[in-house]
Amino acid sequence: MTLDETTRFRITNKFVGILGDEDAAKLMDAIPPIDWDRFATKDDIAAATILTKAEMELEFANFRTEIAVQFAEVRTEFATVRSEMRTEFADVRTEMRTEFADVRTEMRAGFAQTDLKFNEMKTEFANIRAEFAHSMRVNTLTTIGGLAALMSVFSVLIPLLS
Repeated sequence: MTLDETTRFRITNKFVGILGDEDAAKLMDAIPPIDWDRFATKDDIAAATILTKAEMELEFANFRTEIAVQFAEVRTEFATVRSEMRTEFADVRTEMRTEFADVRTEMRAGFAQTDLKFNEMKTEFANIRAEFAHSMRVNTLTTIGGLAALMSVFSVLIPLLS
């Protein structure tokens, strides 16, 4: 039952006659101007508590399920990333092996060409040494022959000149 202002005023006046102004005002202040059926009883609170607990348990269960699903998705994603990385690293290793093999082959070919050039240079130097040695022999023999001829000429001229 709701107390309207008129009813509250009438009740207050009756209490003033019995209790006095101050006590009647205090008593009426203690009585709320709303319906008493709107106040919760212990049974109402117990029922609401049970309902709230059930709702919270359901929410927590849903939250745990969502978290479990999300963690499963994260684990799956990590597994996928790990698998992709293994594949990519294997591809990189294979590519590097191929590239290094190509570099080794090119280096071997380059070293073979360098060895060939060195051998050609050795042959050239050997030919130059042989030509130089031959030229030195020829020049030495020519010089000796020329000196011998000069000595013969001098041996003839010296007695004649003396």
